[in-house]
Amino acid sequence: MTFEEFKEELLKDEKVKKEYDSMRMEFEFVKCMLDHCIALDIEVDEFLASAGVPKEDIDSYMETTLIPNPQFISTALAAMGKKMEITSVA
Repeated sequence: MTFEEFKEELLKDEKVKKEYDSMRMEFEFVKCMLDHCIALDIEVDEFLASAGVPKEDIDSYMETTLIPNPQFISTALAAMGKKMEITSVA
């Protein structure tokens, strides 16, 4: 079973889906960053430092499960040649 198949199976549970949806932005950011680092064969903290993210922000992100602030995300995405698009669903 692939990760995507496993995720699809988990998301059939309404409680899991609701929690996942509430954290979707962070999950998508982390996946994008990990894919980028894997492609470059570098560590996440190495990448973030090269992107200009301050060391204290990197340390805080790497040591916690807190959602990074928008500036942190924006800086990292810009270094990957990507941008963040936020939409509101009513």
